[in-house]
Amino acid sequence: SRDFMFMLVQHEDRRVALAQISKRDGRILAEIDLGRDKEPVYQVDDVSSFVFYQPADSVVAGYRFSPERVNVALQ
Repeated sequence: SRDFMFMLVQHEDRRVALAQISKRDGRILAEIDLGRDKEPVYQVDDVSSFVFYQPADSVVAGYRFSPERVNVALQ
């Protein structure tokens, strides 16, 4: 199984992020800043580690997680 999981986190300044969390030590490996969107519309592709986030009705952003950083995919 994967050595990470996805989780919504809220920072001290009230920003919300979709974070890739290490199962080994609980640290945040990477995150997608969602601003103040506390009920984001997103879908995770577990096979390829892609996350598709819909910030607006006509917009879908694709992100690919890796242990090092978040790579933005072509939309």
